[in-house]
Amino acid sequence: MKKAVIVSFLCLCSSCTTRSDVMESWVNEPIDNLITKWGAPDQTTVLSEGKRVFTWKKVFAGSTCRQTFIVNAEGKIEKWNLADCWDSERGYENFQNLINPKTKK
Repeated sequence: MKKAVIVSFLCLCSSCTTRSDVMESWVNEPIDNLITKWGAPDQTTVLSEGKRVFTWKKVFAGSTCRQTFIVNAEGKIEKWNLADCWDSERGYENFQNLINPKTKK
């Protein structure tokens, strides 16, 4: 309990960045910038309407975290998804609906 209070206080005093904050920061950015920063994705898929899906996978705490981005035909990131991503302070982060929280589309 004491540790949770200290962590909460530190988060209030400084900017705590979550994995979803990092994912959201890439929305509207060119996918090339993300690939330059993170390296090649583990998986790519082309959707019928010309959009592309890029997924990076990392193993944490015995499960595979999948960080996925949907990219439009112009090469800009539109949406993102987190699945089975462990955060030591928050537990598992899962955002399964591929909704951009800023636009709610």
